[in-house]
Amino acid sequence: MATLGELKAELEPFKNTLVIDDFDTVVRLVDVIDGEDDYYWVYDSRKGIYHSSCVGGWIPLKGFIQQEKYERMVCIWNLNNIEKAV
Repeated sequence: MATLGELKAELEPFKNTLVIDDFDTVVRLVDVIDGEDDYYWVYDSRKGIYHSSCVGGWIPLKGFIQQEKYERMVCIWNLNNIEKAV
């Protein structure tokens, strides 16, 4: 099992970017937190902030899809959400 520090290091390059969560949904990656019994990824979705166990994971989009397509996704996200993605 990874430590909180290792998870934060994994998250850092992708913080506030759009990712695909373990439920195949495009979300904004916000943070990772220490729960009482597990570590949790913190995501922002169209329905608000939610936590998901770090047993699951996420797939980064920035740097893995064409830059133009990623920027279009960010533009659409930012038009439809209060908290902005980068």
